[in-house]
Amino acid sequence: MAAATLPRVLIIFVFTCVLQAATSCIPQAPAKKEPANISELHPGHVSVVIGLGDSMMAGFAAGAGPDIFHLGLLQENREVSFGSGVGSSDHRTLPYYLKQYNASLVGASSGVHPLETPVGSGIAGGMFDGYRYPKNDQLNLALSIGQSWDLRQEIQQLKVLSKNIDAFEDRWKVLTLMIGANDLSHSSACTNTSQSEVVANTFAIWMEDALRDIVKSFDKIYVKS
Repeated sequence: MAAATLPRVLIIFVFTCVLQAATSCIPQAPAKKEPANISELHPGHVSVVIGLGDSMMAGFAAGAGPDIFHLGLLQENREVSFGSGVGSSDHRTLPYYLKQYNASLVGASSGVHPLETPVGSGIAGGMFDGYRYPKNDQLNLALSIGQSWDLRQEIQQLKVLSKNIDAFEDRWKVLTLMIGANDLSHSSACTNTSQSEVVANTFAIWMEDALRDIVKSFDKIYVKS
């Protein structure tokens, strides 16, 4: 007997109702003014967002379509970065949702600009290296083509910029970390088992290094990946 299936129209109707409910929720205030620990953290407590990682966090080519090039340069659409862009009702990012709970949220990136790469990338003689658009980037410190060892550059930049944010240490922060595609996609690792283990272990070492530095350097921070 063939399995019963829902009519396509009904499926679309149910999906539409669920989507409308998910996007029209009224933000609720936290039960406590200040959480005793991170297990009590509420979106309303969060007032700083941070992004670390590679091109996916930087918003490389995000929503660009045929406009990926501007003046001949590859673009990053930092505004729609899923984890660190300011977003909009048309592009719902994590900071967009968090700001519905806390209007004082800072750190989200905005705008579109040519890509930024880690210092020492070797691309085009280094013309794309470093943080050249800090007003747009804010605390979205991801670097296109970044690999796990480049997190040291990103965390160092976070340490510098955090000094410019009032009461940074006393504010609850959400840090979204998205990196690894450039580490783990080496062609040799796909065909050589021993090489794949080396790549994976190297990635794990640098990730642990980064996480230890974050925990050591910052308080009241929720790290997610």
